[in-house]
Amino acid sequence: MAPAHHIADLLRAAGLAVELTSDRALKVAPASKLTPDLRELIRASKATLIDWLTAIDEPAPDPDRWCWPHTTAMNTAEIDLLVSRVDLFVRRGTNVIDATTLADTLVIRDRDADNRRACLECSNLSGPRCSAWRRAGIGGPMVSESLTAILQRCPGFSSVEGL
Repeated sequence: MAPAHHIADLLRAAGLAVELTSDRALKVAPASKLTPDLRELIRASKATLIDWLTAIDEPAPDPDRWCWPHTTAMNTAEIDLLVSRVDLFVRRGTNVIDATTLADTLVIRDRDADNRRACLECSNLSGPRCSAWRRAGIGGPMVSESLTAILQRCPGFSSVEGL
């Protein structure tokens, strides 16, 4: 027997619409276009068509159903944020491996509700310079590369828009 979608395509090509009724029966219209061969095809593949139409009507499964907070796997929002962070860190001069490692660390930080931040996440950082260095208390505007990825509580921190 042909797959249900092939049978449905054949019925559509014949000008017929096939629907599933609320009581799980098939509704084929218009009846005037049904030939004896098409009636037999529908009868022979009724169960297959019903199963196929039922599957089409079901909502798509939640892609995050097996992700955080149910497991340690990242959910869609966490993955999107990780990708955005990696992109930002790379644009700020960090290599891809270090950027990915830091972004992954930040996922754990966010889950733990840790309020520490990295300079690379801060809108006050431009290259190696911090425009909030006085509030941050770092002694000067230049920030060493080794400090930019360390999680810390900085009074001068300001989030980069969108992160």
